[in-house]
Amino acid sequence: MLLGTNVDNYDVKPQDTEPESIGLQATLTIKVVDKNGNVKSKFTVKSHSPTYNFIALLEYIVGKTVTITAIDGTQINTHGLYQFFVCSVAIAVGSGTSSSPFNQTNLVATIPNGNGAGQLVYGSTNVSNSITGSGNALSFEIYNVFTNASNTTVSVSELGLIVNVQFVLNDTIPTINLAPGDALTVTYTFTINP
Repeated sequence: MLLGTNVDNYDVKPQDTEPESIGLQATLTIKVVDKNGNVKSKFTVKSHSPTYNFIALLEYIVGKTVTITAIDGTQINTHGLYQFFVCSVAIAVGSGTSSSPFNQTNLVATIPNGNGAGQLVYGSTNVSNSITGSGNALSFEIYNVFTNASNTTVSVSELGLIVNVQFVLNDTIPTINLAPGDALTVTYTFTINP
């Protein structure tokens, strides 16, 4: 019952059931196609490596002032929500591995963008145009395509998601060897209430 000036009486009744908990899950889909468009491999795994910056970003969204480390090592104190609304997103690939992904501020060994030996041509990182729903679950995707335009094999073993200048996810995967002409599609799918 609410009591006060100009307030009618309202009875608040307990819910018949416990509310469902809210969960957030990130999955990673990796697909490799050859230069003729034939699928060489495809698999999906859970992303298990949020970084400190990922947790700081969540705190930041709810209004807390936090300090993050940018991918170039610069310390940034976040104030207000302006950075959240002016957002850039990128997926990066690398050839290293990390023993402590929570503390990472960048990939261990980023593969450069280009068409020379040891490089991959980075496409544009895209965010799905709509949120999809199934039951109580809502999801969206962030994806990019990386093409080996060189004449040598390039090995990929780590992936990362960068929001603004914050390295927020770091995933080590089984090594994928991209032959000349191969294209690697990396898709992060974020689902609430998976």
